[in-house]
Amino acid sequence: MQRLTAPATVLAICALAGLAPSAGNPPLPTAFESSVQPFLADHCYDCHDTRHHKANLDLQKFQSPQAVAADPDTWDLVLQKLRSGEMPPEDEIRPAPEDVAKVAAWISREVEAADAAAPPDPGQVVVRRLNRAEYNNTVRDLIGLDLRPADDFPQDDTGYGFDTIGAVLSLPPVLMEKYLAAADQVSHTAIFGPRPIKPMLEKLTPRSRRIVSSTVPLTDYDRTGLSLNNAFHVEHRVPLEADYVINAVAGGTRPAGSEPIELTLWIDGAPVETRSLDPERAASFSDDQQDFLGKGVEFRTHLTAGTHWIAVAIPHLYEGLPPGPICNPGKESIEAAINPASGVTDCSGAGRRLPSGRISMTPAAPSRARRRRRKRTSASSRARTGAELAP
Repeated sequence: MQRLTAPATVLAICALAGLAPSAGNPPLPTAFESSVQPFLADHCYDCHDTRHHKANLDLQKFQSPQAVAADPDTWDLVLQKLRSGEMPPEDEIRPAPEDVAKVAAWISREVEAADAAAPPDPGQVVVRRLNRAEYNNTVRDLIGLDLRPADDFPQDDTGYGFDTIGAVLSLPPVLMEKYLAAADQVSHTAIFGPRPIKPMLEKLTPRSRRIVSSTVPLTDYDRTGLSLNNAFHVEHRVPLEADYVINAVAGGTRPAGSEPIELTLWIDGAPVETRSLDPERAASFSDDQQDFLGKGVEFRTHLTAGTHWIAVAIPHLYEGLPPGPICNPGKESIEAAINPASGVTDCSGAGRRLPSGRISMTPAAPSRARRRRRKRTSASSRARTGAELAP
């Protein structure tokens, strides 16, 4: 075994020695040494060397690819000048296009590699505060109560249409005062519960509406009344859980002899209570129509704290009308409707004044302010809505 092993070992050593480069053979030149440096020497060093360095640019100091990669901004500028044809200048000897393309491709690869290896630059980091929505959500997530203290904060600054940019959100002294007040409110509520509040009276205003006249008999319509233009819709935030009294005040007119209408209170998309309203029980200045202006009904309901969708609608609006054509000779026709039971259609030009109303949510006992508000109700043929809320 020893006689066979020794010659094999000797042959392996000889083979490795034959593959090893000779100390006298120089390494192969790089692309920078073979292409880029000669190009720079022929077309760039006359103006941009260590001695002249026009435009404060010295290309002769870059003697290796590592030096080029260490200054990518300078070589990105060189690349732009080469590709645009600005350099070399027109009064100098122009290099061959293929030489320019070869050098430009090499510079582009080196600059891209340097950019990829460089650490990311996030820019200047500014101190950022929470906007009002974020503040409310943070308080809710921390203590589990939807107190919404930021609703009392000043309006957030905006930039480019956003109110979440840290450089735009300022911190004025009045906001700092609101922060301290909110901290007191939130901490007290989280430990001791909400502070008792006085009964309040709050008026709510829905979006503007327009009741469109119609001379076409309405037999197929939303009988809940929620999608009709005379319905009242509003989103309101209830500050605490309590029993509330909601006063719905109607408006508009209906033909004399019509059956009483109904008003339905909806909370968060569910019907809560329906009350009947008969305007003929009250005094009126007209004998040929029912006037709903200033007349209303009261609802009582329990509301939890938070934002609720409150709606009041008139269901079956086009039912319960007196039989026969509803016209008043010499005056405007007053109602565009049909009585489904009798099949009587409306008159030409009718449909000017649909019954509608407004909502007021008041304490159970009528207050002086409420009685004065009813007296100040203006006479208008169009439906108007408002809302007032009190626990």
